[in-house]
Amino acid sequence: MPQKKGSPVKKPAKKGAAKKSRQKTNPAKKPAAGKSAPWSDAKKALIAQLMVVCKGLDEAGVKALVSQGEALVRQKKALEKSAEKAAEKAKKAAARPSTIPMRTAPLDKFSVDVTEGKDGSYFMIGINKYRIFMARDEMKKLVRLCHLSKDAKDAGQRMFNWFKKDRGDVLYNADIEGPSDPALATIYNYLIKTYTVKE
Repeated sequence: MPQKKGSPVKKPAKKGAAKKSRQKTNPAKKPAAGKSAPWSDAKKALIAQLMVVCKGLDEAGVKALVSQGEALVRQKKALEKSAEKAAEKAKKAAARPSTIPMRTAPLDKFSVDVTEGKDGSYFMIGINKYRIFMARDEMKKLVRLCHLSKDAKDAGQRMFNWFKKDRGDVLYNADIEGPSDPALATIYNYLIKTYTVKE
């Protein structure tokens, strides 16, 4: 039967054309904004291992495990917050015109160098290749903490706890590994000999 004039004959679609068109109209889904990245294979394996461990525990054991996990999450958030605060302080300090000469920090944990800004608003404590920026209020807290301590050992524990809570960057950058780290004793000995507590 003859085709009507002006009515083109439809050609059969080529194989693969349908697939290509489907690929164009159905792009790969991207993860929604705000959602965390997919778990790695290693993390999936560890979670599976954790499930096996949980099966062997009673309810109290699982509660204890959950409590430990929550504590780790809180600690991680606290460290991230501390690092953000330290970065913000460093940014503000860098924006201010320099009022003290640049010095290199001592190369080890057994010597310390403390320099006060000319306007007295901050201090720089140099130890173990790192210079610690301390606002005046922070420095006062540190000196008071040292004077309240019985000895270097007690001060080391107090300073470590304070740095861990408020200035995690100091522990990381100065490579302070624990309360008995010699860097803390060095800072303690210098501060109690050099500064007094003023009310």
